[in-house]
Amino acid sequence: IETVDASLPKNVCISPMGIQAYMALKYFQGKKTDFHVFECGKGAKYDDVNNIKHEYAIINTIFLEHTRELGETLEEIAEDKAHVINGEQKCVYVAEQEKTVLEVIQERTNKYKVPIKIYGKDFFADRIRYTKEGMLFDVIIGDERFENILVPLLGEHQAKNCALAMALCKDVLEEINIEKIKENLKKINWPGRMEVLSQNPFILLDACINSASCKNVLQVLEQLEIKKATVVIGIPDDKDYQGVAEAMKEVASKIILTKSQNPHYVFTKKQQDSLKKIGVDAIWTESMEEAFAYGKSENEPIVILGTTSVIAEVKKWS
Repeated sequence: IETVDASLPKNVCISPMGIQAYMALKYFQGKKTDFHVFECGKGAKYDDVNNIKHEYAIINTIFLEHTRELGETLEEIAEDKAHVINGEQKCVYVAEQEKTVLEVIQERTNKYKVPIKIYGKDFFADRIRYTKEGMLFDVIIGDERFENILVPLLGEHQAKNCALAMALCKDVLEEINIEKIKENLKKINWPGRMEVLSQNPFILLDACINSASCKNVLQVLEQLEIKKATVVIGIPDDKDYQGVAEAMKEVASKIILTKSQNPHYVFTKKQQDSLKKIGVDAIWTESMEEAFAYGKSENEPIVILGTTSVIAEVKKWS
């Protein structure tokens, strides 16, 4: 890394993410692994992870996120993320998208003559049902139906994500053992992703940091017939805490704002003032411990939404 860095112009450097990706590749090479899944952090156009040669690409549902870096519109963000397609791919798999977003992605696949498979056309989740154990659904890939797949996570999007992943797996592996897949899916443990921490009182934990993701949270509450809850929000000042509070206010008997102790993130009491200006009353707390204790004292369902460092602190105190 130092040798490569020394050879670069003074205004060019290898990013920390690029160094991590290189170290991961060396580690996997030593372990003689068969398949690797890499996630681009923000977009793809300028993400060093995208420099890794990849035969396949997945683009999940695009919404307004990282607008400072990727663009102010869905189309601008899609254009950036579509750079995961560079002509070397055997196929690209695309989740549900807005029409204009799909057009941006298809323009890129057409340019590089890369095959594309689209949710709702080439594959999709069907008969999606909520159960106490998680989401139960079928997956349709082409003319094949795989029935009664259970994922121990809540939210319709979990079924759709599973269909997206299975569509790729079917092409990569050519034949898939559906019973083995079902067995492994039941073992999924995904902290902070529609995670039920407790049944009495009911406590739902999700790493939701923007208003778009609130749709999934609200859908889960509706399906579970929860009409009112204490909503705890731990989202940094530079993220969409206001959008989350606005989206959740209809089901919130009260909103509690809190902060992470991680110095990398900035949380200030101005969030409370900002929400007050748009007619949303909120209680400010200085720690997840304080917010958690306040929420539990209300003896009603609790919904905790926040950034990953907040999720970690919730797990500590739950």
